Amino acid sequence: MSWKADHAGNSANLPGHQRWCGELRLSRAPAPKFVGASPATVQEPSRWSRPGGPALGARWQGSTSDSVSRASGLPPPAGSQHNVAVPPSKSERTRLRILDAAAKVFSERGYSGARLVDIAAEAGIQTGSLYYHFDSREALVEEVLRLGIERAFDATRSRVEALGPGAPPIERLRTALRAHIGTILAKGDYASAHARIIGQVPEEVQKRNYADQQAYGEYWSTLIAEAEEAGELRPGFDLYVVRMLLFGAMNWAAEWYRPSRGSPELIAEHLVSMVLDGLAAPPGGAAEASGGAPRRAELA
Repeated sequence: MSWKADHAGNSANLPGHQRWCGELRLSRAPAPKFVGASPATVQEPSRWSRPGGPALGARWQGSTSDSVSRASGLPPPAGSQHNVAVPPSKSERTRLRILDAAAKVFSERGYSGARLVDIAAEAGIQTGSLYYHFDSREALVEEVLRLGIERAFDATRSRVEALGPGAPPIERLRTALRAHIGTILAKGDYASAHARIIGQVPEEVQKRNYADQQAYGEYWSTLIAEAEEAGELRPGFDLYVVRMLLFGAMNWAAEWYRPSRGSPELIAEHLVSMVLDGLAAPPGGAAEASGGAPRRAELA
Protein backbone atom coordinates (compact mmCIF):
# COMPACT_ATOMS: atom_id res chain seq x y z
CA MET A 1 0.00 0.00 0.00
CA SER A 2 1.35 3.37 -0.90
CA TRP A 3 1.68 6.28 1.47
CA LYS A 4 -0.77 8.37 -0.56
CA ALA A 5 -3.25 5.56 -1.08
CA ASP A 6 -3.52 5.10 2.66
CA HIS A 7 -4.03 8.81 3.11
CA ALA A 8 -6.99 8.46 0.80
CA GLY A 9 -8.38 5.80 3.11
CA ASN A 10 -7.84 2.76 0.89
CA SER A 11 -6.65 0.01 3.24
CA ALA A 12 -5.50 -3.43 2.17
CA ASN A 13 -7.17 -6.49 3.63
CA LEU A 14 -4.10 -8.08 5.15
CA PRO A 15 -3.93 -11.34 7.18
CA GLY A 16 -4.19 -10.98 10.94
CA HIS A 17 -2.39 -14.06 12.23
CA GLN A 18 0.31 -13.45 14.78
CA ARG A 19 3.95 -14.11 13.95
CA TRP A 20 5.73 -12.29 16.77
CA CYS A 21 8.89 -14.02 17.94
CA GLY A 22 8.78 -16.66 15.27
CA GLU A 23 11.45 -18.80 13.65
CA LEU A 24 14.85 -17.79 14.95
CA ARG A 25 16.71 -18.92 11.85
CA LEU A 26 15.42 -15.95 9.94
CA SER A 27 17.56 -12.88 10.31
CA ARG A 28 17.56 -9.28 9.32
CA ALA A 29 17.98 -8.21 5.74
CA PRO A 30 20.42 -5.38 4.97
CA ALA A 31 17.78 -2.78 5.76
CA PRO A 32 17.24 -2.19 9.48
CA LYS A 33 15.19 -4.39 11.58
CA PHE A 34 12.13 -9.88 13.66
CA VAL A 35 11.21 -13.75 12.94
CA GLY A 36 13.34 -16.08 10.58
CA ALA A 37 15.43 -15.90 7.29
CA SER A 38 16.56 -17.80 4.30
CA PRO A 39 20.02 -19.38 4.45
CA ALA A 40 21.17 -16.79 1.98
CA THR A 41 20.36 -13.93 4.30
CA VAL A 42 23.50 -12.35 5.67
CA GLN A 43 23.62 -12.58 9.43
CA GLU A 44 23.92 -9.28 11.21
CA PRO A 45 24.41 -9.20 14.99
CA SER A 46 21.38 -7.84 16.78
CA ARG A 47 21.42 -4.53 18.61
CA TRP A 48 21.32 -6.35 21.96
CA SER A 49 23.87 -9.08 21.35
CA ARG A 50 26.70 -7.37 19.53
CA PRO A 51 29.62 -6.15 21.71
CA GLY A 52 29.30 -2.46 22.38
CA GLY A 53 25.79 -2.37 20.94
CA PRO A 54 23.32 0.33 21.98
CA ALA A 55 22.08 0.18 25.53
CA LEU A 56 18.38 -0.28 26.18
CA GLY A 57 18.25 2.45 28.79
CA ALA A 58 16.85 5.90 28.33
CA ARG A 59 18.75 8.49 26.38
CA TRP A 60 16.75 11.35 27.75
CA GLN A 61 15.58 10.30 31.20
CA GLY A 62 12.51 12.08 32.47
CA SER A 63 11.05 12.90 29.06
CA THR A 64 7.30 12.89 28.79
CA SER A 65 7.46 10.69 25.70
CA ASP A 66 7.77 6.92 26.07
CA SER A 67 9.63 6.68 22.82
CA VAL A 68 12.29 9.15 23.97
CA SER A 69 13.15 6.86 26.85
CA ARG A 70 13.53 4.03 24.37
CA ALA A 71 15.70 5.92 21.91
CA SER A 72 18.89 4.08 20.99
CA GLY A 73 22.38 5.34 21.63
CA LEU A 74 24.99 4.66 24.27
CA PRO A 75 24.57 6.60 27.52
CA PRO A 76 27.33 9.05 28.45
CA PRO A 77 30.09 7.66 30.71
CA ALA A 78 29.42 7.81 34.42
CA GLY A 79 30.71 11.03 35.91
CA SER A 80 30.95 12.73 32.55
CA GLN A 81 30.03 16.39 32.38
CA HIS A 82 27.65 15.38 29.61
CA ASN A 83 25.83 12.88 31.82
CA VAL A 84 22.81 15.17 32.11
CA ALA A 85 19.37 15.26 30.54
CA VAL A 86 19.60 16.55 26.99
CA PRO A 87 16.23 17.83 25.78
CA PRO A 88 15.28 16.81 22.25
CA SER A 89 14.90 19.42 19.56
CA LYS A 90 11.49 20.61 18.39
CA SER A 91 11.74 18.38 15.31
CA GLU A 92 12.67 15.36 17.44
CA ARG A 93 9.76 16.04 19.81
CA THR A 94 7.35 16.17 16.89
CA ARG A 95 8.74 12.94 15.45
CA LEU A 96 8.38 11.20 18.79
CA ARG A 97 4.85 12.53 19.17
CA ILE A 98 4.01 11.03 15.79
CA LEU A 99 5.45 7.68 16.87
CA ASP A 100 3.49 7.73 20.13
CA ALA A 101 0.32 8.49 18.17
CA ALA A 102 1.03 5.76 15.61
CA ALA A 103 1.60 3.18 18.36
CA LYS A 104 -1.71 4.09 19.96
CA VAL A 105 -3.68 3.99 16.69
CA PHE A 106 -2.06 0.74 15.49
CA SER A 107 -2.64 -0.97 18.84
CA GLU A 108 -6.31 0.02 18.82
CA ARG A 109 -7.22 -0.43 15.13
CA GLY A 110 -4.69 -2.83 13.67
CA TYR A 111 -2.60 -2.20 10.55
CA SER A 112 -5.31 -2.02 7.89
CA GLY A 113 -7.67 0.00 10.10
CA ALA A 114 -5.15 2.72 10.93
CA ARG A 115 -5.25 5.71 8.59
CA LEU A 116 -2.56 8.35 8.35
CA VAL A 117 -5.14 11.06 8.91
CA ASP A 118 -6.02 9.40 12.24
CA ILE A 119 -2.37 9.22 13.28
CA ALA A 120 -1.84 12.86 12.38
CA ALA A 121 -4.94 13.90 14.33
CA GLU A 122 -3.77 11.93 17.37
CA ALA A 123 -0.38 13.65 17.14
CA GLY A 124 -1.98 17.07 16.75
CA ILE A 125 -0.41 17.86 13.37
CA GLN A 126 -1.47 18.22 9.75
CA THR A 127 -1.40 14.99 7.75
CA GLY A 128 1.05 16.48 5.27
CA SER A 129 3.56 17.08 8.07
CA LEU A 130 4.08 13.32 8.36
CA TYR A 131 6.04 13.44 5.12
CA TYR A 132 8.70 15.63 6.70
CA HIS A 133 9.49 13.04 9.39
CA PHE A 134 8.85 9.73 7.58
CA ASP A 135 9.36 8.95 3.90
CA SER A 136 6.55 6.41 3.76
CA ARG A 137 3.90 4.58 5.73
CA GLU A 138 6.23 1.57 5.89
CA ALA A 139 9.01 3.67 7.45
CA LEU A 140 6.65 4.79 10.20
CA VAL A 141 5.44 1.24 10.80
CA GLU A 142 8.98 -0.14 10.96
CA GLU A 143 10.00 2.37 13.61
CA VAL A 144 6.93 1.54 15.72
CA LEU A 145 7.78 -2.17 15.43
CA ARG A 146 11.41 -1.57 16.39
CA LEU A 147 10.42 0.42 19.46
CA GLY A 148 7.78 -2.19 20.31
CA ILE A 149 10.19 -5.10 20.61
CA GLU A 150 12.76 -2.89 22.32
CA ARG A 151 10.21 -1.87 24.93
CA ALA A 152 9.03 -5.45 25.55
CA PHE A 153 12.62 -6.71 25.83
CA ASP A 154 13.59 -3.86 28.13
CA ALA A 155 10.58 -4.31 30.43
CA THR A 156 10.91 -8.09 30.63
CA ARG A 157 14.65 -8.18 31.21
CA SER A 158 14.47 -5.39 33.80
CA ARG A 159 11.86 -7.28 35.82
CA VAL A 160 13.82 -10.53 35.63
CA GLU A 161 17.14 -8.93 36.57
CA ALA A 162 15.49 -7.21 39.55
CA LEU A 163 15.05 -10.68 41.10
CA GLY A 164 18.80 -10.96 41.55
CA PRO A 165 21.26 -13.64 40.40
CA GLY A 166 20.13 -16.19 43.00
CA ALA A 167 16.49 -16.34 41.91
CA PRO A 168 15.25 -19.83 40.95
CA PRO A 169 14.95 -20.24 37.16
CA ILE A 170 11.24 -21.03 37.44
CA GLU A 171 10.67 -17.72 39.21
CA ARG A 172 12.62 -15.90 36.51
CA LEU A 173 10.37 -17.50 33.88
CA ARG A 174 7.25 -16.67 35.88
CA THR A 175 8.35 -13.03 36.16
CA ALA A 176 9.11 -12.83 32.44
CA LEU A 177 5.62 -14.11 31.58
CA ARG A 178 4.01 -11.48 33.78
CA ALA A 179 6.20 -8.70 32.42
CA HIS A 180 5.67 -9.53 28.75
CA ILE A 181 1.91 -9.92 28.78
CA GLY A 182 1.51 -6.93 31.09
CA THR A 183 3.48 -4.81 28.66
CA ILE A 184 1.58 -5.79 25.53
CA LEU A 185 -1.80 -5.32 27.22
CA ALA A 186 -0.98 -1.70 28.04
CA LYS A 187 -3.18 -0.26 25.28
CA GLY A 188 -1.60 2.45 23.19
CA ASP A 189 1.85 1.09 23.93
CA TYR A 190 4.48 0.22 21.33
CA ALA A 191 4.66 -3.40 22.49
CA SER A 192 0.91 -3.90 22.16
CA ALA A 193 1.05 -2.32 18.69
CA HIS A 194 3.83 -4.73 17.72
CA ALA A 195 1.94 -7.75 19.00
CA ARG A 196 -1.17 -6.77 17.08
CA ILE A 197 0.21 -5.76 13.68
CA ILE A 198 3.37 -7.83 13.12
CA GLY A 199 1.33 -10.51 11.35
CA GLN A 200 -0.57 -7.91 9.31
CA VAL A 201 2.22 -5.78 7.85
CA PRO A 202 3.80 -6.51 4.44
CA GLU A 203 6.25 -9.42 4.40
CA GLU A 204 9.21 -7.19 3.60
CA VAL A 205 8.50 -5.09 6.68
CA GLN A 206 8.34 -8.26 8.79
CA LYS A 207 11.68 -9.46 7.45
CA ARG A 208 13.38 -6.20 8.34
CA ASN A 209 12.19 -6.69 11.91
CA TYR A 210 13.59 -10.25 12.22
CA ALA A 211 16.94 -9.58 13.89
CA ASP A 212 15.45 -7.75 16.87
CA GLN A 213 12.87 -10.50 17.33
CA GLN A 214 15.65 -13.07 17.14
CA ALA A 215 17.47 -11.51 20.07
CA TYR A 216 14.34 -11.45 22.21
CA GLY A 217 13.45 -15.02 21.24
CA GLU A 218 16.90 -16.25 22.22
CA TYR A 219 16.51 -14.55 25.60
CA TRP A 220 13.30 -16.51 26.21
CA SER A 221 14.88 -19.74 25.00
CA THR A 222 17.55 -19.28 27.65
CA LEU A 223 15.00 -18.67 30.42
CA ILE A 224 13.06 -21.81 29.49
CA ALA A 225 16.19 -23.95 29.09
CA GLU A 226 17.57 -22.88 32.48
CA ALA A 227 14.32 -23.86 34.20
CA GLU A 228 14.35 -27.23 32.43
CA GLU A 229 17.99 -27.88 33.32
CA ALA A 230 17.28 -27.06 36.98
CA GLY A 231 14.59 -29.77 37.03
CA GLU A 232 11.86 -27.17 37.51
CA LEU A 233 9.99 -28.10 34.32
CA ARG A 234 8.63 -31.46 33.34
CA PRO A 235 11.06 -33.34 31.10
CA GLY A 236 10.48 -34.23 27.49
CA PHE A 237 9.21 -30.93 26.13
CA ASP A 238 10.57 -29.47 22.91
CA LEU A 239 11.66 -26.09 24.23
CA TYR A 240 11.26 -24.37 20.88
CA VAL A 241 7.62 -25.48 20.74
CA VAL A 242 7.15 -24.30 24.33
CA ARG A 243 8.45 -20.85 23.44
CA MET A 244 6.30 -20.56 20.34
CA LEU A 245 3.16 -21.60 22.21
CA LEU A 246 3.90 -19.09 24.96
CA PHE A 247 4.30 -16.25 22.50
CA GLY A 248 1.24 -17.30 20.55
CA ALA A 249 -0.89 -17.16 23.70
CA MET A 250 0.60 -13.93 25.02
CA ASN A 251 0.60 -11.95 21.78
CA TRP A 252 -2.86 -12.99 20.67
CA ALA A 253 -4.17 -11.43 23.89
CA ALA A 254 -3.55 -8.04 22.27
CA GLU A 255 -6.37 -8.90 19.83
CA TRP A 256 -9.09 -9.99 22.23
CA TYR A 257 -8.26 -8.20 25.49
CA ARG A 258 -10.69 -5.62 26.87
CA PRO A 259 -10.38 -3.95 30.29
CA SER A 260 -13.82 -5.33 31.18
CA ARG A 261 -12.27 -8.81 31.29
CA GLY A 262 -9.95 -7.80 34.10
CA SER A 263 -6.67 -6.01 34.62
CA PRO A 264 -3.53 -6.95 32.67
CA GLU A 265 -2.17 -8.31 35.95
CA LEU A 266 -5.16 -10.63 36.32
CA ILE A 267 -4.81 -11.89 32.74
CA ALA A 268 -1.10 -12.46 33.38
CA GLU A 269 -1.88 -14.52 36.48
CA HIS A 270 -4.30 -16.68 34.50
CA LEU A 271 -1.59 -17.35 31.93
CA VAL A 272 1.11 -18.05 34.50
CA SER A 273 -1.14 -20.50 36.35
CA MET A 274 -2.17 -22.33 33.18
CA VAL A 275 1.35 -22.52 31.79
CA LEU A 276 3.26 -23.45 34.90
CA ASP A 277 0.67 -25.89 36.19
CA GLY A 278 1.16 -27.72 32.91
CA LEU A 279 4.92 -27.34 32.61
CA ALA A 280 6.13 -27.28 36.20
CA ALA A 281 7.64 -30.43 37.67
CA PRO A 282 5.88 -32.03 40.68
CA PRO A 283 7.30 -31.44 44.18
CA GLY A 284 9.70 -34.36 43.80
CA GLY A 285 11.30 -32.75 40.75
CA ALA A 286 11.60 -33.70 37.11
CA ALA A 287 13.49 -36.91 37.84
CA GLU A 288 10.57 -38.26 39.87
CA ALA A 289 8.10 -37.40 37.10
CA SER A 290 10.10 -39.29 34.49
CA GLY A 291 11.42 -42.09 36.66
CA GLY A 292 14.99 -41.02 36.02
CA ALA A 293 17.24 -38.12 35.13
CA PRO A 294 15.55 -35.24 33.30
CA ARG A 295 16.08 -35.29 29.54
CA ARG A 296 17.36 -32.11 27.92
CA ALA A 297 14.88 -31.11 25.20
CA GLU A 298 16.58 -29.96 22.06
CA LEU A 299 16.44 -26.26 21.32
CA ALA A 300 15.64 -25.24 17.78
